[in-house]
Amino acid sequence: MRQNVDIGAFAAATKLRLEPLVIEQHSELPDGLSREWPRPDFGIEKHQSYALQWYSFAALAIILVIVLSMRRAPRN
Repeated sequence: MRQNVDIGAFAAATKLRLEPLVIEQHSELPDGLSREWPRPDFGIEKHQSYALQWYSFAALAIILVIVLSMRRAPRN
């Protein structure tokens, strides 16, 4: 099973002559086939979550630097 097909590489691997196009059927026929094609998911929510995570780590690091640099040295 292939998620993304490179037509040239697939044609070379199978030694078939392929046309560079994709056909999707959208008509309503009573043949039992599903015609609900999923939209491409670019995963932007995952990237936003990672950005929030790393900005939170940066904010925590800044707060820790400020708090730890303000600690007084022990007096002798």
